[in-house]
Amino acid sequence: MLFSHLSGKKSIFLPYIKTDFVHSLKLNSQIGGVGDGVFYQPEDYQHPLGENKRFEQTGEGRLLFLSIADMHGRSVMREERPVVYVVDDDPSVRKAMERLLNSTGHEAKIFASASEFLDFKYPDTPACLILDVKMPKLGGLELQDRLAEKDISFPIIFITGYGTVPASVKAFKAGAMDFLQKPFKEEELLNAVSLGIEKHRNLLQEQKEMKTLQARLETLTPRELEIFGLVVSGMLNKQIAFDLGISEKTVKVHRARVMEKMGAQSLPDLVRFAEKLGIHSSAD
Repeated sequence: MLFSHLSGKKSIFLPYIKTDFVHSLKLNSQIGGVGDGVFYQPEDYQHPLGENKRFEQTGEGRLLFLSIADMHGRSVMREERPVVYVVDDDPSVRKAMERLLNSTGHEAKIFASASEFLDFKYPDTPACLILDVKMPKLGGLELQDRLAEKDISFPIIFITGYGTVPASVKAFKAGAMDFLQKPFKEEELLNAVSLGIEKHRNLLQEQKEMKTLQARLETLTPRELEIFGLVVSGMLNKQIAFDLGISEKTVKVHRARVMEKMGAQSLPDLVRFAEKLGIHSSAD
């Protein structure tokens, strides 16, 4: 038996929605969400419902992902459905998992072996992996090691009918999200899946932001990069001018270009970007 009981109550997720009122908002950076949904708005935008308010839609179904503005502020609706990968050599387990996950709005992709999963081309979308510990040839713990070697960082939920303390300890040390022993409750699995997807979504968002920042950084000239470091160290324009032997007006021009090229709306933005990129003042 896979699940300890089959309740009629399913977890609540955000379904796909389309609404007209969001078209009046210029949205481009993540502030939060409910369940597996994500809502976007610019950092300088004052939300009509107040700061960090959430938009809820209850009911079962597919999940909400909004990205509602392009670089010119035009409304754009983008939908994204998280993926849950299931790797288990037991056909009955795969079938039960697929039914449960599909019924709660997830896209389930099923694999009968670890090698089959390793050969799969993963889309760049939020996901998590449900993985059986004991399988022929290549087991779940070995697959976890293989994924780590390839720098593939799906949150992993291990399931097993033969759980042992050493196996669970090894799995958690290698970064597993959860370790469930059969039979387990549906809610336990679904909660772990939701946490895993949210963790992976945040990771993808961080990777995307870092890639964007690194691309912007490469557009800076050597002088702009130098001034970037001095500005985020807390130096005033006149101090930078004296330190570099240039006019304060020239410093202001370079500083403005750095702000523009890095996409920073304020000094705190620039400092945050510098921390992410490991930028330090040449005067340090």
